[in-house]
Amino acid sequence: MQKNVKNKALSSTNFYTDKITGEKAYSVVSYIYDLSGKEISDQIVAYLVYDHSKPELQEALAEAFDNQILPGLNVELVNLTNKESLCLSGKCAGQSSYLVRNFSEKYALHYSLSLGRFMARDTHAGIVILLAPFFFHHH
Repeated sequence: MQKNVKNKALSSTNFYTDKITGEKAYSVVSYIYDLSGKEISDQIVAYLVYDHSKPELQEALAEAFDNQILPGLNVELVNLTNKESLCLSGKCAGQSSYLVRNFSEKYALHYSLSLGRFMARDTHAGIVILLAPFFFHHH
């Protein structure tokens, strides 16, 4: 049995502004360490960087809904470490009640529906059903 000699670690950056598009983005970096040497080293063999920009995240969101995003759906990606956020859909400012879905150690999605007061009580049940495709197709 050969021991797995390569170890992976993932980390994500904070939001930054893409110089070319001017859009907010963040990157996920995957590091691969080589642990095959006799001495434990933290030498990084390779790393891959995936940039996630706002348009791309919005596209992924739209695809999850078969390009039929509901009017009134508010989706915000929030950096848990510094509370910076990126609005992907709807009006994210001042979402008073929202559901949270942790994406990673650093990021969470806040989502809610603006459906008017008469539906307020059932909103959460509705959101869970509506957002199910987004969370189960991904990753």
